[in-house]
Amino acid sequence: METEDYEWEYELNEDALPEIDPEIRKRVLNAKHNVYKNTVYATNNEDTQNNRLIDKYLKSINMIYVLSLNIQNKNIQASQIDLSVFPEQSRESLQLLFDWLERYFRENTTPDTIPYEDYIRKNFHEYPYIQSDNFGLDAETEPNSESITE
Repeated sequence: METEDYEWEYELNEDALPEIDPEIRKRVLNAKHNVYKNTVYATNNEDTQNNRLIDKYLKSINMIYVLSLNIQNKNIQASQIDLSVFPEQSRESLQLLFDWLERYFRENTTPDTIPYEDYIRKNFHEYPYIQSDNFGLDAETEPNSESITE
């Protein structure tokens, strides 16, 4: 059997990826921070960093990710989400996040949404503990990013 060398013809797209809107970066970080603070640090000092609380935090972050996917796919509207499963003090930041996502994914289409889908996946699914504003972004394009906290 002969092996042929194939030359792939393609055009290299050298356009830079669009920057992630600072507003969504702020909302993602605030949501993660609020859920962590109000889950892990919500009880007395003896329970802080307890594995049960960490597990509860991870379940909440995973739920945020799943809800975000449903918003992206237009399976649910932000106003339909029952936030009562999340700590009370974090609900406002979550509602702001879900409202922003709904508006963005309603007004934009693929391929514009791909960097945002990736950003959401990295922050809520792959790296739930990272609480840095420039996480998931190219460090060379965001050298002066600082952590956003309340």
